[in-house]
Amino acid sequence: MLQHLPSFGSYLKQREEIIADEKKRITIEDVEAKMMTGRTVNSPQREVPQIKDVIGRSLPHIGTYNQLSNKEQVVALIDEVTNI
Repeated sequence: MLQHLPSFGSYLKQREEIIADEKKRITIEDVEAKMMTGRTVNSPQREVPQIKDVIGRSLPHIGTYNQLSNKEQVVALIDEVTNI
Protein backbone atom coordinates (compact mmCIF):
# COMPACT_ATOMS: atom_id res chain seq x y z
CA MET A 1 0.00 0.00 0.00
CA LEU A 2 2.89 2.36 0.76
CA GLN A 3 4.14 2.26 -2.80
CA HIS A 4 0.79 3.61 -4.05
CA LEU A 5 0.81 6.70 -1.85
CA PRO A 6 2.36 9.90 -3.18
CA SER A 7 4.99 11.55 -1.01
CA PHE A 8 3.46 15.02 -0.88
CA GLY A 9 0.58 16.89 0.77
CA SER A 10 -1.73 15.04 3.15
CA TYR A 11 -0.47 11.72 1.83
CA LEU A 12 3.00 12.42 3.21
CA LYS A 13 1.73 12.27 6.79
CA GLN A 14 -0.17 9.05 6.08
CA ARG A 15 2.92 7.60 4.45
CA GLU A 16 5.12 8.50 7.44
CA GLU A 17 2.62 6.88 9.82
CA ILE A 18 2.67 3.65 7.81
CA ILE A 19 6.48 3.62 7.83
CA ALA A 20 6.59 4.28 11.60
CA ASP A 21 4.10 1.46 12.28
CA GLU A 22 6.12 -0.89 10.11
CA LYS A 23 9.34 -0.01 11.93
CA LYS A 24 7.67 -0.74 15.29
CA ARG A 25 6.43 -4.10 14.04
CA ILE A 26 9.66 -5.37 12.55
CA THR A 27 12.26 -6.88 14.88
CA ILE A 28 15.96 -7.46 14.38
CA GLU A 29 15.30 -11.19 14.15
CA ASP A 30 12.90 -10.61 11.25
CA VAL A 31 15.51 -8.59 9.38
CA GLU A 32 18.26 -11.16 9.98
CA ALA A 33 16.00 -14.04 8.94
CA LYS A 34 15.04 -12.25 5.73
CA MET A 35 18.69 -11.50 4.93
CA MET A 36 19.76 -15.09 5.47
CA THR A 37 16.96 -16.66 3.41
CA GLY A 38 17.34 -14.21 0.52
CA ARG A 39 20.97 -15.05 -0.15
CA THR A 40 22.01 -17.48 -2.81
CA VAL A 41 25.41 -19.01 -3.30
CA ASN A 42 26.86 -18.74 -6.77
CA SER A 43 29.08 -21.65 -7.63
CA PRO A 44 30.82 -22.19 -10.97
CA GLN A 45 28.95 -24.37 -13.45
CA ARG A 46 32.20 -25.71 -14.84
CA GLU A 47 35.81 -25.88 -13.72
CA VAL A 48 37.46 -22.48 -13.47
CA PRO A 49 40.73 -22.45 -15.43
CA GLN A 50 43.95 -21.38 -13.82
CA ILE A 51 45.61 -18.22 -15.11
CA LYS A 52 48.61 -20.12 -16.44
CA ASP A 53 46.24 -22.12 -18.68
CA VAL A 54 44.63 -18.98 -20.17
CA ILE A 55 47.63 -16.73 -20.77
CA GLY A 56 48.61 -16.65 -24.42
CA ARG A 57 45.64 -18.58 -25.81
CA SER A 58 44.64 -15.75 -28.14
CA LEU A 59 48.13 -15.13 -29.56
CA PRO A 60 47.68 -17.41 -32.60
CA HIS A 61 44.62 -15.34 -33.61
CA ILE A 62 46.43 -12.00 -33.59
CA GLY A 63 47.87 -10.72 -36.83
CA THR A 64 49.22 -7.57 -38.38
CA TYR A 65 47.15 -4.88 -40.06
CA ASN A 66 48.50 -5.89 -43.45
CA GLN A 67 46.92 -9.34 -43.06
CA LEU A 68 43.43 -7.78 -42.92
CA SER A 69 41.37 -7.27 -46.04
CA ASN A 70 40.12 -3.69 -46.43
CA LYS A 71 37.51 -4.86 -48.96
CA GLU A 72 35.67 -7.20 -46.61
CA GLN A 73 33.30 -6.00 -43.96
CA VAL A 74 33.78 -8.22 -40.96
CA VAL A 75 31.79 -8.39 -37.72
CA ALA A 76 33.44 -9.86 -34.66
CA LEU A 77 31.63 -12.87 -33.21
CA ILE A 78 32.15 -13.73 -29.57
CA ASP A 79 31.38 -17.26 -28.51
CA GLU A 80 30.85 -17.10 -24.76
CA VAL A 81 29.76 -20.74 -24.56
CA THR A 82 33.04 -22.29 -25.69
CA ASN A 83 34.59 -24.45 -23.00
CA ILE A 84 37.98 -23.26 -21.96
